[in-house]
Amino acid sequence: MPEDLAEVPPEEFVAARDELAKRLKADGKASEAAEVKKLRKPTVTRWIADQVLRHHAADVDALRRALDKVAAAQESAITGGDRAALSEATAQRREAVTALERAVDDVIAADERPAHHRDEVLGAIEADVTA
Repeated sequence: MPEDLAEVPPEEFVAARDELAKRLKADGKASEAAEVKKLRKPTVTRWIADQVLRHHAADVDALRRALDKVAAAQESAITGGDRAALSEATAQRREAVTALERAVDDVIAADERPAHHRDEVLGAIEADVTA
């Protein structure tokens, strides 16, 4: 998504997208305008998740690292019986999830969105991280 549209809330997306496409076309960038015009309005869940990914990247990266550590520790526990590393990695994952939950709550509160989006957003981010 072009940077011009990344911060635009879903309710304003179509108008902002169409305006950007219009400006691009007026500037002689017809192919870029056509690509922008194809962009679909994000769901509220996707938009909140994208805001967290953009503005709380350190929390998302911490979760990614924690999940990698858990996977490595699970392998080590299976092959070598090292359960201490798995316990430590699992604790780091819990801490990373807690920090990410706070980040999601911050974005939801800042944009005055209903809290019922929280679990869906967390699931979407975790899916992004594990993909």
